[in-house]
Amino acid sequence: MNRFATPLAIALSLSMTSLWGQPTDETKVDQLLEALGMPEIIEIMRKEGLSYGQTLAEDMIPGGPTDQWDMAVSTIYDTEMMYEEVRGAFGEAVAGDDIDAMLDFFTSSPGEKIIKLEVSARRAMLDEAVEEASKENAAIAMMDKRRGMCWCRNSSR
Repeated sequence: MNRFATPLAIALSLSMTSLWGQPTDETKVDQLLEALGMPEIIEIMRKEGLSYGQTLAEDMIPGGPTDQWDMAVSTIYDTEMMYEEVRGAFGEAVAGDDIDAMLDFFTSSPGEKIIKLEVSARRAMLDEAVEEASKENAAIAMMDKRRGMCWCRNSSR
């Protein structure tokens, strides 16, 4: 028997176990992105980008947006491309981290609630009335803080 056969067989069986026995880091990254609500957030980002593109064209292009402009903006905010960009950068950012612990948290009841609220808030900000109200509330809070009337829990009045 060849002296390399046994080590080779062991190496192959170990690599096959890691390939089929448990999810790869790439699979875990996808699971984590799903748990973080990233597909919904990217869809919201697309809507925000398309809206901004419309506003930009109305302000900067004589005659407003054209079909070419709309197509270019739509291409920039393509959800598949955006997801792949986020996935790549996110995968690099969490490389070497304990993704299982993150998955455990973000798939738990408190983690799911946090993500649901975040996605809901992002979606609500697409509504111009909600956005205006939040800007007004932020301005009032900043004015109150400057006057020493901060309603923050840990503020010293």
